[in-house]
Amino acid sequence: VETAPLTAAAHRASFFRQSGWLMFATVVGGVFMLAVHLLAHAMPKGDYGQFVAFLSVAMFIPAMPLQMVLAQQTARALALHRKHELSGLIRATWLATFLVWLVAAAVVLLFQGPIMAQWKISNPAGLWLMLPVVLFTVWMPMFAGVLQGQQNFLWLGWSGILQGVVRLGIAAVAVLVLHYAVPGMVLGVLGGLTVGLAI
Repeated sequence: VETAPLTAAAHRASFFRQSGWLMFATVVGGVFMLAVHLLAHAMPKGDYGQFVAFLSVAMFIPAMPLQMVLAQQTARALALHRKHELSGLIRATWLATFLVWLVAAAVVLLFQGPIMAQWKISNPAGLWLMLPVVLFTVWMPMFAGVLQGQQNFLWLGWSGILQGVVRLGIAAVAVLVLHYAVPGMVLGVLGGLTVGLAI
């Protein structure tokens, strides 16, 4: 079935609507993620530094090229009707990243004592929760790239917003109610990434 081509005006309107939504979603999601850092005032002295150290590990993972590659490959597969090739690429990338993470996680757990001493980590739960955060940080751009390649900007935007909302919600309850500072903040990051991946 052939679809009628968009007129130039309809194409422009669609472009501005979609780009405006993504800009809005990025700003709103970013505000919620930034608000998490306001909880530092309610944390014991020194705990916020541990959380930032954990967060830095996830931030320095070079996973964004995965999003660009999978966005391009998804658009190509849809244009050429080769979804089975795209599925194979996604499964291979998923498995390869999981195996690399599994080896890295085993090394971290093996040297958990020296790592905790070097980073002055008092509670190992933060380190344990950080391991799936690292994995999901690699997977998130991968699946965001698929949504981008499908031009599914609605759910791409909601993924970013809900990541921030869930991260802040879990972290706020953990810090302000349960007084479970560093592991609670890391659990918030993990919860946000889980929701983003589920979308």
